[in-house]
Amino acid sequence: MNILLSFSLLVIFNAPGNPDIGDVKELYNEGRFKEAKVKLVKINGSDENVDEILLYRGLLEGDAEKSISFFKEIVVKYPQSDYCNHALYSISQYEFLQGSYKRALSTLKRIMLSFPESKYYRPSCLWIASSYEALKDTTNAVKWYKRIGKSDTVMFSIAKEALSRLSRKKSIYSIQIGSFKNRKSAKNLVASFSEKGYDSWLAVTQKEGIKHYKVLIGEFKSKDAALGFSKLFSEKEKIPLWIVKIKRI
Repeated sequence: MNILLSFSLLVIFNAPGNPDIGDVKELYNEGRFKEAKVKLVKINGSDENVDEILLYRGLLEGDAEKSISFFKEIVVKYPQSDYCNHALYSISQYEFLQGSYKRALSTLKRIMLSFPESKYYRPSCLWIASSYEALKDTTNAVKWYKRIGKSDTVMFSIAKEALSRLSRKKSIYSIQIGSFKNRKSAKNLVASFSEKGYDSWLAVTQKEGIKHYKVLIGEFKSKDAALGFSKLFSEKEKIPLWIVKIKRI
């Protein structure tokens, strides 16, 4: 009886009407996503391939948040899975597109630390660099772009263009409202004017080995534009100011 039951189950799970994850994978790779999704719903999963099923649920799900929930389930429940690096990479793309660059950095660095042999290792370098660039951290962006080797033709081309862009310094005009030798004092003033709704930021210069932290308001392409804004700013805030021209990467 047990032999007959086993044989019956074998026939059921391998019958043409009962697809397995291999069928879904094949359809997905052929770009036949609708058919793949239909077959995926019909699969009777087992403990052995549940992580792979979750991966394709995520890849074929039309709703971004639901898709990410499947990938996160892989990461949490199956951290040693062969599909965990793919899940992490997909999560990082979502985080980047949502503007969560710091989260994307954390996820991408996890790939590089935990899966150094993964095919997503090198693309992660590019996305880490792009995340730093989005955060305006030029130093780290340049460092990571430089890690991309010539063997990756497409990525190397993107990195080369990015490095060229970041190396070009542009002259801008801004309104200086303070200069400090103490960084904390400068940051406090930046925060104060940011709370008022101004585009306040910090520039660091060095003279005779001493750093000076300049508090600036706005970025203007021309001196006339800066001058026009400075008049309105001066009338409202009634504090000393200077129009300065600086080079910024």
